[in-house]
Amino acid sequence: MRLNMWMIANCLAVLEPELYLKEFEPAVIKGVRFYSADGYAYVCQRGDKVMCSFEEEYFLLSGLSLEVACGLIQDVFDVFDAWESKVTRWMQHMEYQKIVDSCHAFLRNPLVLLDANYKAMALSGQYGPEDVDGEWKYLKENGFSSIKVVKELRGRSADSNLQRIRHPDAVLRIKLDAFGYVNVSQNIYYENILCGRFVIMERSRAVNCGDITLIKMLAEWLAPYMNKLNFNNRYTGGSSVFYHLLKGRETDPKILEMELCYYGWEADDEYKLLMLFYRDKKADGMLLRLLRSALLQTVPACVTEIFDNRIVVIMNQSRQNVDYLTDKIKDIVMHNDACCYAGLEAPGILSLNKLYHQLSQMDGLLMCDKTQRALFEFQECAVAYILRETDLQRKICAMYPPIRQCWLKGDDKEALEAMRVYLLNNQSIAETAKQLYLHRNTLVYRLQKIRAKHEIGSAGSAEKAVLQREF
Repeated sequence: MRLNMWMIANCLAVLEPELYLKEFEPAVIKGVRFYSADGYAYVCQRGDKVMCSFEEEYFLLSGLSLEVACGLIQDVFDVFDAWESKVTRWMQHMEYQKIVDSCHAFLRNPLVLLDANYKAMALSGQYGPEDVDGEWKYLKENGFSSIKVVKELRGRSADSNLQRIRHPDAVLRIKLDAFGYVNVSQNIYYENILCGRFVIMERSRAVNCGDITLIKMLAEWLAPYMNKLNFNNRYTGGSSVFYHLLKGRETDPKILEMELCYYGWEADDEYKLLMLFYRDKKADGMLLRLLRSALLQTVPACVTEIFDNRIVVIMNQSRQNVDYLTDKIKDIVMHNDACCYAGLEAPGILSLNKLYHQLSQMDGLLMCDKTQRALFEFQECAVAYILRETDLQRKICAMYPPIRQCWLKGDDKEALEAMRVYLLNNQSIAETAKQLYLHRNTLVYRLQKIRAKHEIGSAGSAEKAVLQREF
């Protein structure tokens, strides 16, 4: 394993070396020699001290003979080689706690491994709940980062990304308050997809270049395994609060609040679902994971999960440009010989189960040729769904949103009755006015009232076309 001078000096910290090192240098040193050689640190006597140097960097050790100092420095390389072998074995078995605990010998600070949703996967076992700070205690007790930390990370994410573009090895440093330690965060990416992050808390000493290099190496090694974990249905679906919401199961309000905070969403926002799947039913799981990977890169602000042999995308209608996101997803679908079902929007996070049920029934409701198009709207089969469905709440959720809002509020009863008769008369103004004994202009006014007060949904949708066709 190749090291840099900081990594060597950290392991010899008990000897109190005098450091003359640069802020950052890559890990390229292969070992130590008594003579100058490419890729090797050089050890020599300098007065009453031993000097270990590499290019322009060096540190000095006191009270040691040249042979002993060289042996100790070579031992550092042997220790790291043995550690790398163990980590490689632990990664294959996803034993993340052992990996994190093993890092303490080098970091001498608390270390946290988080997944992409700030869930704690492993924390340094050398520290108890009261040994660090309030955030550490919160992580130990709850298994998630606190909302304060998440907001801080989200608030600085743009600056952090710019910083990493300019300096790939830069890290995000956060000090929450006077009672918390500085947190040094290193993201874990796999093919530009965020899989997790390491966080070092500066309890015993300041984080230096050696620590950052070590964690950066570890992040690169772990990335494919973390990515595999993210694609594991049992992990992403079974433990996800959104999975439980889609399936209509009870959720822990505290965890739900935390998850919504991660995305910057509110429980009473309006939500919309997309369901993606391959036309070829024999397509294997790897293709589905590749499709999800493309979606994660294209629409990272959405929740994207694999359920059975389909992908569900959750979008926030209140806070996202859903039309723009849908168009981007449609483009991906078209280039992957896949299909996309787009549902209606509905208020409240607890409506996800009803929206999911709508999309899950579309296979048996759509009568059109599915080979000619990539995107299918639930509106195309909403009437058939309402007629077939027996649950009243699901019927209500399947109504066109402007009409549903009007009906639920109980206002504009005259306008709503006008809309009902108008639709029953195949959108004929003349027949509707005749049946309601209204003047044509009065009918048009009532229909416009609904449109002006409750207009929502995708531009160009079939329902809006109905509302706009004659007025």
